[in-house]
Parts: sequence; structure tokens; C-alpha cells
Amino acid sequence: MKKILIILFAAILLFPIKSFGFKTLPGKYVLLGDINKAFGKDRVTIVEFFNFSCGHCYKFLTYSKNLELKYGNKLAYVKIPIFWGRQTQFPAIAFYLAQSKGMAEEVTKNIFDANFDGGAQIFDPRVVNFIISESGIAEDVRNQNNLIAKVRQGMELASKYKASETPTIIINDVIKVTPRIAGGDVEKMTENLDLIISKLLSNK
Repeated sequence: MKKILIILFAAILLFPIKSFGFKTLPGKYVLLGDINKAFGKDRVTIVEFFNFSCGHCYKFLTYSKNLELKYGNKLAYVKIPIFWGRQTQFPAIAFYLAQSKGMAEEVTKNIFDANFDGGAQIFDPRVVNFIISESGIAEDVRNQNNLIAKVRQGMELASKYKASETPTIIINDVIKVTPRIAGGDVEKMTENLDLIISKLLSNK
């Protein structure tokens, strides 16, 4: 019996843990489910919850674009606008309105620029209408009842993932990354994301 136990112990030492179905992932993150479900995919799916008044989100615009350029069609990227407290839903409506016209990237940047560079009251629907009109969108964000449900769905999804700060990044539905995890540094957060994405794609 003692000899059998010694053989079993030696086998455990010789074979890595992942041989028994467990996987490990480098980087800093919060695990929301079974980590094994994050692996084995041809594409990495990222969902980013962002807020138009968030400085980290504004800075992440450039970094996220670099990730998209680096990984191309290996990365499926979804952006979901959310809002807090007394903020209104109108910038989020503008985002989805622009998205339906293939102009989400341009309008997103314009709203961020108006807030951080122009000091505009971006949660005022009149201001939002003016911003999107510069991209050729003449529709009024106050008359987009068909998009209110989409905004609500985004907020419900943020609640599901407990997105209490922005940007909150969800990778393959089970891995959460935020600026706080990276010490509040967006550049380090992006490096962390890059490390995780690279590992997931190399171990599909």
C-alpha cells in the first residue's frame, strides 16, 4: 500500500496540474467563472463598459484601438456605454444611434473630446444633438424610443458583471479587468490585457 501511495505522489509531481483539466492564466484579473471556459476559442471576445465622463475610458480609446489593430479578427470587441447617478442616457443613445449608421467610433471620440477638451455638458440632450450633428446625424436623441431598450440592456449587463468602475473589461465572459486592478494606470491595464489575450490565443 505504501509503495502505491509513493507511485501516485510521484505521478502528481511529474505531470503538471493542467494535465488534469486545470488551466492557468498570467496577469491580474478577477475570475467570474470557470477559467477553463476562457480557453479553446479562435477569437477572444472583449466587452468594455465605459462612461463618457470617465478619464480612464477616454485614455483607453487609443490603447484599445492599438489592441484591435494588433489582433485584428482574432479579437471581437464590444463597447457598451453606461452612466451613473444623475447623468442622463442621451450620450448612450447617441452611441447606439451612431453605431447603427457605422459611425460609432467617430461619434464616441467626438463626445469624449467635447467633454474633456471643450468642457461641454455632454449629458444635456441639446449638446449631444449638436455633437452628433457635426458627424452628419440630424436625428434628435430625445426621439429614439427604439434605442432606450438597448441602453437598458447595457445597464443590466453591467449590473450582472458588477461593473462598478469604468472601463470594466470582460474577457470571454469569465475574466474581469479594471484600472483599479492595474493600480489605476490605463497603460499598465492595457499591457495586462495584452498579456491575457496573447495567452488565451496561444492556448486555444
